[in-house]
This record gives sequence, C-alpha cells and structure tokens, in this order.
Amino acid sequence: MQVSVPNKSGFGPADWFQTHNVPWSNLMWRHYAWIIWHYISAFGVMFAILSWAQECLILEAASTYKGWKGLLACGTGLALYWLLPHRMYYFFGDAAYSNAAPNQKDEWGVAAMAAFADAQGRKFTTTVVSGPQGHYRVAVPYPKLERPGVLPSWFEIQNVPYTYLYWRQWAWIIWHVLSGFGVMFAYLSWLQESEVLTNADDFKWRKGVLACGTGLVLYWLLPHRMYNFHDPEPLS
Repeated sequence: MQVSVPNKSGFGPADWFQTHNVPWSNLMWRHYAWIIWHYISAFGVMFAILSWAQECLILEAASTYKGWKGLLACGTGLALYWLLPHRMYYFFGDAAYSNAAPNQKDEWGVAAMAAFADAQGRKFTTTVVSGPQGHYRVAVPYPKLERPGVLPSWFEIQNVPYTYLYWRQWAWIIWHVLSGFGVMFAYLSWLQESEVLTNADDFKWRKGVLACGTGLVLYWLLPHRMYNFHDPEPLS
C-alpha cells in the first residue's frame, strides 16, 4: 500500500527533533481529541509549575496575578505541547511513517520496514527523515530487550534501551513524568485544602519537591508500562 509521507519543516534538526507536518484538513475528530487533551494536560502541568513558583516566592502571590496566571499557563502550555506531546512517540515503538512503503519515487534508504534484523540476528529500528532530496531512512541497531524477572510478569516490562532512544522517544518519557508531577501537585493541593496537610504558607517549596518525587513514582507505576487497550503488548 502506497503511503504519502508528509515533509518535515519548522525549527530544529530534521532527523531527531522535527516531526512530519500535520495534515490538519484530513484529521478526524478523535485525532483532534488527542491534540486537545494533551494541550489541556500541558496547561495543567504549567499551572502547577507556576503555582510551585509562587509558593517558592519566585513569582508574586496569587492575589497579585489573579486570573493572569491561567492565561500565562495557556501560553506556556501551548509551548510545552509543541515541544513534547506534539512530537513524542512510545519508547518501545517506531517513529511515525517509518513503516511506509519504501518504493516511493522521493524515498530511498537502508531499510524496507520499521524494524528488521540482519544476518547476525541484530534488531534495527528506523525513522524517516526529510531532506532536500526527499525522504530517506536512518537505521540504528537495537539491543536485546528482556524482562529482568524481578517483578511479577503481569506488571514488569522489558528494560528500556535509554542510550538508543531518539529525542522524540525521550519526549514521551519526559512528558509523562511532567504529567505525573502535575497530577500529584493537584492531589497535594487538595490535601492542603482538606486540611490533611499543612497549608501552603507553611509547606512552601516542599510541596513541589514532594510532587516531583511522588510524580516520578506515579509515572513508573502507570505511564511507564501502559499501552492502548486495542493494541497488542509491546514487543510481543
């Protein structure tokens, strides 16, 4: 099946940072739902970061900013969305369009599929890069991915090959760690308003630090091992 691969454009290196241009006019509502949800999530993360900055006395108090903090979170959330969710893909997955048909007139490269193995059995993964000559593929060897066998099999995943990941795979990890921070910051704020924890004036910068630590645990428990309910298990 012939697949049309959009060009890459914008700021940053094309091979590891840029993503293919989004075909806005061809998107379905559920595609837009993905974009809108991640932008709203980015707003929530930035609102939590700005609140933390206020409690650290880096920014002025909420009574001074009033509704402007929300507007600032909208703008910085848009930048955060563009930097991370807009270009991320799963750390066990392949880049978008890396499995597109390689026999197009404007495409050449070293691989005919998203993942392949050489004569020695080494696995390679690929990504598609756009350049003046058209689209071409970059292939990198992948280590053997195995489960350590320490945790229960229903919970454990294969070791993540951190030194082999592209920036856009790191973007997936960083984004979900930040999301974990935002969720835990909101949860700790709820505990403060419920008078389970001390109030913000006494807690100050410690709440953000606690949200960072518990958010990292939350990432490890859930996003680190999740996959879509209609997809097969990664690497299966």
